[in-house]
Amino acid sequence: MVGHGIPNLVRRFSPEKSRSPLLLANTLAQFSAYYGAHNMDETRPYDGIPALLERLGRRGVTLAVYSNKADGFCREIVEHYFPGVFHLVRGQVKGVPVKPDPAGIHALLADLAVRPEETLFVGDSGVDMPDAVLVFYDVFLIEDTREKVLYTVANGESVEPEKALAEVEELVR
Repeated sequence: MVGHGIPNLVRRFSPEKSRSPLLLANTLAQFSAYYGAHNMDETRPYDGIPALLERLGRRGVTLAVYSNKADGFCREIVEHYFPGVFHLVRGQVKGVPVKPDPAGIHALLADLAVRPEETLFVGDSGVDMPDAVLVFYDVFLIEDTREKVLYTVANGESVEPEKALAEVEELVR
């Protein structure tokens, strides 16, 4: 249910008889207020990612976040866990379709003045993969299955976290 933006999530969990535009707008407002107060209750960085980001930053790698979360929520969460780490953080903004549509990713790359072939895409859900493999040459997926965190490299192989993070570092050398 998650991964396609908050408005889509609200529409999906709302009973069919409660999906009129007015009721959805009201539910979205209530959900957003609650989520705004609790969006970090169960959120934490994946193991190994803070250290990896620090090493990449020391090497001068340009780092960015593109999320289907509402832009304000996205910026708040990223800045809380990774203050000053990313050059650009962008969540869902009005008029830009959410992933898996690649329009927002293309806009982010243009704002950073980088080309897809110069970019390593790191995703954290299956919704990231369809457009990622069309736009980027190097793709890396981290997926939390609740039982364990899976790290998958571009060839689809699931690997141990240490090996996957080492492969990411190798790609950016």
